[in-house]
Amino acid sequence: MTQPVRVRNLPGGAMRINELAFRRMIVGPRGLATQTGWVHVGFRPAMTTHGWRTPGTGELAKGWPDLVLVHPRQRRVLFRELKAADGVISDEQRWVEETLRAAGADADVWRPADLDSGRIQRELLP
Repeated sequence: MTQPVRVRNLPGGAMRINELAFRRMIVGPRGLATQTGWVHVGFRPAMTTHGWRTPGTGELAKGWPDLVLVHPRQRRVLFRELKAADGVISDEQRWVEETLRAAGADADVWRPADLDSGRIQRELLP
């Protein structure tokens, strides 16, 4: 089994890692998902002249999860929202997660502490 990844702790146990660095630990070239055969698509907001925007249309677009992970051999699909230790889940994100779950999808939120605990590794392995 893969060993948990350790990250630096702040006083009070909060993990010191931003969402982009966390994302790279999951789906970067040496990321856990990448190393275990997962492929992904991800959506991140971009700064425009009108502020932060994420491309997409439809009722689910505003709260769509950061990552959709697919493992063809395992025949599994995961929808994951990534949040820093102190990141707040918006009402739209919560609604999309609940909607995906109601349809039978595996949708959840991952935080850096989930790497340290081994939770993410357990969810990525068969």
